[in-house]
Amino acid sequence: MQKISLHELFFSFFFISVLSIIVLLSERFIAPNISIFIFIFAIVFGMHIFSYIIKRKAGVFSFLVVYSIFTISVPEIGLVGFEKIVAFAIAGVIFELVFRIIASFTTSRSSMTFISTVITVTLLPLISSYFLSAELTRTLPLRLLNLVALTFIVTIISSAIFIVVWYYVKNTKSLLKFESFLGVLERK
Repeated sequence: MQKISLHELFFSFFFISVLSIIVLLSERFIAPNISIFIFIFAIVFGMHIFSYIIKRKAGVFSFLVVYSIFTISVPEIGLVGFEKIVAFAIAGVIFELVFRIIASFTTSRSSMTFISTVITVTLLPLISSYFLSAELTRTLPLRLLNLVALTFIVTIISSAIFIVVWYYVKNTKSLLKFESFLGVLERK
């Protein structure tokens, strides 16, 4: 088991804090139909960062759980409190399972992260709706299907943007120094 460095821990909490503040501010000051895009982009961004930079087993799971704790009172997926933490933990488990399954077919971290992120974030509205009303979720009303479709499209676009940006910055001197500082440079 890999030991977590103090730098890595500080970066993780700092990064999650910044994302949480962005989502909190967007929830408070921006219309809900726009803040959902900011939330999806923030979650996708965080999942990719933790997959590409932290590179730990259950790293994305940890990100999702800690993020849900930091934003416990923000109802971006319709849930608050303990139910929100459980919903994000379920999403984290889904990510890790899909990531491991895809890893048996490819060694491309970009492919594994892209597919796992799209599936996980797309399922978040279904997971949260199940907590709100399991019976209603089983009937799959049109509004819920529209939300799932919107989430799917925004997640694909957000993930694609991140992968393109990552392609250009992954071997820059600054990022390599930062990864070395965190102690994650040698991880696969």
